[in-house]
Amino acid sequence: MVVTLLPPVKDTHGIQLPPRYTIRPIDAGVNDWAKALAIQGFFLGPSLWQPLTATPKTRSALRAFDALGGYYKHAVDSGLSYGIFDSEYEFARAESKSPPDSDPTTGQGGEDGREISSGALYWSELDPDAEPDFETGGGARRMAEGMDFPLVCVALSCDLAAKPPPDVFEALQAFLPLAKGVNQFWRDNDPRPKGSWEPQGPGEVCARMGCITKPEYQNRGLMSALNHFVMLDLKARGFRAMNAGIGVPSVYRNWMNAPAGCKSHSYLEVNVWEIEVEDEDGRKVKPYATGSGMAKEGWLMWCDLNV
Repeated sequence: MVVTLLPPVKDTHGIQLPPRYTIRPIDAGVNDWAKALAIQGFFLGPSLWQPLTATPKTRSALRAFDALGGYYKHAVDSGLSYGIFDSEYEFARAESKSPPDSDPTTGQGGEDGREISSGALYWSELDPDAEPDFETGGGARRMAEGMDFPLVCVALSCDLAAKPPPDVFEALQAFLPLAKGVNQFWRDNDPRPKGSWEPQGPGEVCARMGCITKPEYQNRGLMSALNHFVMLDLKARGFRAMNAGIGVPSVYRNWMNAPAGCKSHSYLEVNVWEIEVEDEDGRKVKPYATGSGMAKEGWLMWCDLNV
């Protein structure tokens, strides 16, 4: 199968990666790849979202691909989302590759300097009802195997001043009913003076919507490199800050080790195990309590890009 990629960024702002990797903007051409990678990271691994997912959780993760399409489209359409692509990616299925007469990962052929790339997503082949082990590991494994494409790390962001359509939040709350209460908890405990940080217009504050790496590519420094590239790129564009909610200690450490010219701090740190919200039946629940797989600490982060 073939898609076209936007060209690699010309200025990596000093971020260096091995030659096999390129940083490229994410656009609609690879929307499904970025969405699948985000869903795998958010719903099948430790994140602030995974414990909020309804059971059966693996089936819900697969359902998120359609249910949250608008949420991820908002990030992809922002022009502020980037990915790392591997030119040496080894395809698992022959049908994922480009036709023989084109270079599988770097062949020229698209408009506006775009490049031809092989790759495919096979989640449409999955049928939880026909797979008895879907919830006991088989589904998560087959979802990972079905991501046969060279996008190996993605950082999703949006301009905080560019509000998504109302149906985006409606779909998110319908899919994750507890998310509304958790978001309200963060807002209620935000210690910053109201109005002190909100953007007055576009191009000021960026909201990070997640940075996810394919499991087999973790511990190669890709997430750190891409996070720092995004910080520096936003700085070059004139943004003054970016913020994020973080529930993974390694991501927190990466933010606190921001590149020169940027400085991060946590303006709220909480014991997420103690976050209590009401479920749809009005019962008090602690979605992140011991046993959820979540680390105890959670942070709301702010990165000043004008240091």
